[in-house]
Amino acid sequence: MQQQPQQQHDQLLGRLHPTASSTSMFNAAAAAVGDSWPRGKANYSMQKLLGTGATSKVYRAICPARNNAEIAIKVVNLDSSSVSMDELHRETQGMKKLRHENIVAYYGSFIEDKFLFILMDLCERSLLDVINKVKVARSIAHGVFEEHTIATIVREVLKGLQYIHENGLVHRDIKCGNILLKNDGSVQIADFGVTAFINTNPLTGLSVNPVSRHTFVGTPCWMAPEVMEQRQYGYTTKADIWSLGITALELVTGSAPYAKFPPLKVIILTLNNDPPNLASVEEKPGQYSAYGHKFRKFVSACLVRNDSERPSAKQMLQHPFIKAKAKDKEYIVRAVLSGDSHHLHHHLSQLSGKRRSQQQNDSNSVDSATPVAISQRDVEDNDDEEDDEEDEWQFPEGATAAAPAAAPVSELAAEVDQDNSDSRLPWLRAALSGRPGCRGVYLKFRLRKRKDDAPSPAGAAALLSGPDSLVAGAGGGSIIGALTSAAAAAALDGSSNNAATAPASGASSSTLGSQPVAGLAELQDISFDFAVGKDRANGITMELVESGLVSMHDMVVISRALQTLIDAPWARERVFPLNTPLPSGVFADEAEFVGYAGLSVVSVTAVYEDAREEPLRIEKAA
Repeated sequence: MQQQPQQQHDQLLGRLHPTASSTSMFNAAAAAVGDSWPRGKANYSMQKLLGTGATSKVYRAICPARNNAEIAIKVVNLDSSSVSMDELHRETQGMKKLRHENIVAYYGSFIEDKFLFILMDLCERSLLDVINKVKVARSIAHGVFEEHTIATIVREVLKGLQYIHENGLVHRDIKCGNILLKNDGSVQIADFGVTAFINTNPLTGLSVNPVSRHTFVGTPCWMAPEVMEQRQYGYTTKADIWSLGITALELVTGSAPYAKFPPLKVIILTLNNDPPNLASVEEKPGQYSAYGHKFRKFVSACLVRNDSERPSAKQMLQHPFIKAKAKDKEYIVRAVLSGDSHHLHHHLSQLSGKRRSQQQNDSNSVDSATPVAISQRDVEDNDDEEDDEEDEWQFPEGATAAAPAAAPVSELAAEVDQDNSDSRLPWLRAALSGRPGCRGVYLKFRLRKRKDDAPSPAGAAALLSGPDSLVAGAGGGSIIGALTSAAAAAALDGSSNNAATAPASGASSSTLGSQPVAGLAELQDISFDFAVGKDRANGITMELVESGLVSMHDMVVISRALQTLIDAPWARERVFPLNTPLPSGVFADEAEFVGYAGLSVVSVTAVYEDAREEPLRIEKAA
């Protein structure tokens, strides 16, 4: 039994460190639901380790009290958890009420010896397990699964996502490792370890969290940009659709884009590069030419950067790729669970060669070589021709996709990228419309903050150790643990040319004088230029991090403040709290920029083809 002061301290922090009383209350609440499976680890015999996570393990077990019935048990180490008792109880009880053919059945849970035991339906293989076996059995140079298999799997996942989204949940960690296959070909979503309620849950009647979430959880390679960015308005169920798009690419290539990079670089590449697609992940041109336009458009629809323009699970179920390609679960048994993938490899190789030799608008025919036990009809691909129905598909049921694009900026505005959302800012378009020969508009910013301390080697090593090591606590806040600017720059050494590697445009730093309070770092002014419609807020902020001028702790809050002033430069200035921890005994002081930073617009300038510069005064529209 812990001492009373420690119990009070843990309750104050909202942490779960099980005591005899808290454990008995949790188990009593679980028992009240009326589980048919007994509680207590003595009632189960662990037979086989099925998988291991950061804080948990999953076992196949038998229950002698139920005639040696088989079950899967997930064992979570609560000493490594930062989940409150209320949240744990709410989510486990909510999971128990989820009943859907594409959701792994949850039977109950109990706490014993500081471990949480979660009882679930037994599924012995994940899609990741299957992919790894295929990699051993044959080459995946032209793809792991063909389109019909992918469409069938993805359709079943979308059906599960539609169900949990309509019941107020967002999964937040959709990937092949969390999609399970049963022997009858059923596809089920598993591992709700980072799932959270996002609104009132009709299954429980509980009023839970607001309509969006702000916590930084999930696996970086599959994580949506809005989750990485920790935007002020949070994120919604659309984050799962992005993860599904990455998973669809994983089903082709065998791994997620950027999987070979450490977590920090994954975040940088995701935030600064265009969304990945099948062409961008090819190691050789035409490597995945066996996959047609419908599949590529499906992936593109999932990986829309602006989550408000991303379709829902219900809408994606109507996509032409799903409608044309998806089969029944018996197909999964024949194509995936038969254990013979060599015929499929031959089929994909021949189809890749055939498509590479055709024009893009030709009808696509398929050779007769097919996966074992699959008929020619199953793999006919002539439905991949473009048609009006596919071209018109965006958002079914009358929903609108993106807002209509504004009139194009003059071709002479050479510095404006039409794919950059800032290029559609009304004030920018108004500034450019009456200025022939204008190359673009530049904002000069000044960031005032105190110098950051040296990086923590231990914190940097933890974040750079591998792609699955980055999960922040439930409190949100800093996007990345203890990694500071010097460590970030080291992480990017030798990185891809697609990542932002140059110092921020014209960035310079000056020291304003010694600190007014002993022990505080010097106060700095950091000046930099921003090409509106060409640069991006998160890209410039990352360049400041790489240059050693900004701590990685503060990347998100500075990027958010910068975007706010880009959207409304007439606001002129913002002062905001930083995430970098203050030294012991030092307290935040907004007036002295202790724990705070100030960002201001110094000037707005139009630059012309002949190198002329014109100062602009931007006013808020009436």
